[in-house]
Amino acid sequence: MTMVRPQSVPGEKPLFWVGSAKDELREFPEAVKDDIGTALSVAQFGGKHPKAKPWKGEGPGVLEVVADHRSDTYRTVYTVKFEHAIYVLHAFQKKSPKGRKTAQSDVDLISNVFADLGLRDADEKQTKVRLAVAIQQIIQARRLSQTAAARLLDINQPKISALVNYHLDGFSVERLLHFLNALDRDVEIVIRKKPRSRKMARIVVTEAQMSAM
Repeated sequence: MTMVRPQSVPGEKPLFWVGSAKDELREFPEAVKDDIGTALSVAQFGGKHPKAKPWKGEGPGVLEVVADHRSDTYRTVYTVKFEHAIYVLHAFQKKSPKGRKTAQSDVDLISNVFADLGLRDADEKQTKVRLAVAIQQIIQARRLSQTAAARLLDINQPKISALVNYHLDGFSVERLLHFLNALDRDVEIVIRKKPRSRKMARIVVTEAQMSAM
């Protein structure tokens, strides 16, 4: 059974959980959920996290994210083969537990992976990822080295390394917005009343259709 909800953030692909993938991932340690959630959110916005590697045996378009935590290794497999959606196929620790099979039916659809994994500050995390993906795309389009990008953004080498690897805890939303200004991007903030049909107000980042150069 597929639960369909409208795509709530412009430019973000919906993410489907297949079989027991969501339940498996929710059992991971908090830090691991944060790392893997960031990688999946990057994929939703059209980027590729540095930790995302091709999944052996499944051909192009199927990727694996590996996160280490306290001597344990956690893996999540997802596919970007489909133009308009991301599918999370499997999540497991080291190897799949015996007797558990991945069902071949969709069980859930989400718009904010951080919220679905029960992580705190989900909207802020999603906003940071959206901004960071835009920054990364501009840096890549301009073919800037990390040294050149760090100089342009007025940050040191460790900071630019953290930014391009989506380690975003050390960056505020405001600072990421200023980075976009430094990369010759205008940022417009529109404040409007939320619709009555939605319980909570939210922050949405929308990128205008323009050249990354």
